[in-house]
Amino acid sequence: MARIPKKWHWLILPCIVIAGLCSWQLVELSKVTLWIGFSDLNVEFFIVDATTNEPVPDAEIKVYPDTRAAPQSMNGNITGMAQIRFKDCKMTGRDTAFSKTKRVYEPIDVRIAVSAPGYAASETFDLSWLLHKEKQDFSGPTPSCKVAIKLTRIP
Repeated sequence: MARIPKKWHWLILPCIVIAGLCSWQLVELSKVTLWIGFSDLNVEFFIVDATTNEPVPDAEIKVYPDTRAAPQSMNGNITGMAQIRFKDCKMTGRDTAFSKTKRVYEPIDVRIAVSAPGYAASETFDLSWLLHKEKQDFSGPTPSCKVAIKLTRIP
């Protein structure tokens, strides 16, 4: 076996230290933190005409929080938009050295019904189905999502 010349012996300790630091850094970079928490979720409803995609002003949106509770009503504005905030929705996240992701889960058992003068009332939608149907992305910087609901004009 070949021997290391004496003039290179001073490099052995620094090489061992550098190899150890590189190994430690690789371990730190490979760590993943999974977490669970709660956050509010803003849902914006856009009520539009089914044929023209024009906003439907003054639409009434009824939100049924669960099967036993009375519905909460809200009215859309002139642009057909209404917003509701759901408090304390479950939120999960995954943090690594290279990325941070989060997901806010929509409330369970919340149903939505929409009606407007001159339009047929919508069926009652399950909010989670509606959000998944629209392929909403909850991983943005603010927990919010947008949902379009189309109403058919009564002739």
